[in-house]
Amino acid sequence: MTKMGFTPEQIINKLRAAEILLSQGATLSIVLKKIGVSDVTYYRWRREYNEVRPHSSLKGATPKEYALITAGL
Repeated sequence: MTKMGFTPEQIINKLRAAEILLSQGATLSIVLKKIGVSDVTYYRWRREYNEVRPHSSLKGATPKEYALITAGL
């Protein structure tokens, strides 16, 4: 099986699309089929782009760290 190799922009767009579909009540299996990735890839991307990679719009913090900063914890 060949690896597709998505760009970071494509990954972020797919994660956003997944969030929208999930918020509209779609099940995870349907969402994964629509964005064209496996569940392992989806969870790895979520972890990497939501917890590991720093975001410039969040002053260099990950979303998790930024939430703690803004909450005053």
